[in-house]
Amino acid sequence: MQEVLSVEDLSFSFSEKKLFEHANFKLYQGEILGLEGKNGMGKSTLIDLIMGVRPCEHGLIRVLGESPGEDKRSYLQETLLVSQSYEVPEHLSIAELFEFYRLCYGRIDKEKLQMLVDLFKLKINDKMRMQSEGYKKRAQLVASLAVSPQLLVIDEITALIDAEGRESLFVLLSKLSREEGLSVLLASNITEDFEKHRIERLVINDFQLKRAA
Repeated sequence: MQEVLSVEDLSFSFSEKKLFEHANFKLYQGEILGLEGKNGMGKSTLIDLIMGVRPCEHGLIRVLGESPGEDKRSYLQETLLVSQSYEVPEHLSIAELFEFYRLCYGRIDKEKLQMLVDLFKLKINDKMRMQSEGYKKRAQLVASLAVSPQLLVIDEITALIDAEGRESLFVLLSKLSREEGLSVLLASNITEDFEKHRIERLVINDFQLKRAA
């Protein structure tokens, strides 16, 4: 099984606050891995390190065989992030958002895109600035999945999506992981979603990153 993400002996502190130390885990092709931890424990920071937003202080991270610290990071063409903190231009319509992603990544699966639009009940002429935060994140998820990345990283957006939408999302991610080999790292504190769909998860607690029992 192909290794998509590898974290080895990773330690990180922020403003003299220790977040985690000597963290180790791997994510393989077609695997969905949850990430849990109280607010401020380091979930988003870990994702920033994986995406290369923050420099790695100690340890090693490899994403699709590359280090986030390298100047050339081709893995970013195959790794998409959907986050509460990541915003797209508010003046775009949903259809223009999809075109924005197509131009950024050089591809989009139109058949999959239509299936996702229907599943998440989007209206392509809607303007982003007129929508709720949950609707905006559903639109970003649709755009990201239609690009067909190898790795999808989701950071704390499930709290913005209602129960029906979350159920659709988890069922869809499970299907894409089985059929297309999509790998997913999903940060959320809604434990029941992981348990219901039997998704293994990592928990950040007391500076340690461990697999949940």
